[in-house]
Amino acid sequence: MAIIMKNLNREKLDKAKKRVEELKGFYIHAAVYVIINIFILVNIFVRNNYEGESFWEFEHFFTPFFWGIGLLFHASKVFNFNPLLG
Repeated sequence: MAIIMKNLNREKLDKAKKRVEELKGFYIHAAVYVIINIFILVNIFVRNNYEGESFWEFEHFFTPFFWGIGLLFHASKVFNFNPLLG
């Protein structure tokens, strides 16, 4: 009986470690997304102010937009959220 409980506890521990690693990976991905996109957008903003162009053009937001879609898919996997298939 003790061996069965030990294996059960080991399985729970392994599952918990895997879950923590998934969450950690998502939050690292989200932090990198924010930091890199702030850097990109600030550079575009400074350059456009210097050249007298408009900052609010769609092509300036391609990276945050498409990377954000990827981040949403990552979040849906980590948090077990699937609005399409339930």
